[in-house]
Amino acid sequence: MNLLKPHRKFEMSVHIGADSKQEIINALNFMASDIKEDSRNSRDIITGNGIRSGWSLKLDFYPDQEHEKYIKEIDKYLEAVII
Repeated sequence: MNLLKPHRKFEMSVHIGADSKQEIINALNFMASDIKEDSRNSRDIITGNGIRSGWSLKLDFYPDQEHEKYIKEIDKYLEAVII
């Protein structure tokens, strides 16, 4: 059976490499600010690089997804994949 994993309305993938925990926090704050200020719902992979950190982010948007639909889809998916 080829069952696709359900998606939430918004999903974000992030990778951060940093020299300190504070640099990770700085990168996350920058990403949050960037997403908040940008009117687009989805983003291709974007990157940020500095002396002490580097990161990449991908924001996906599934406009037809709703919470109740997701719950039904995830229940069906879990039934199929859990033995």
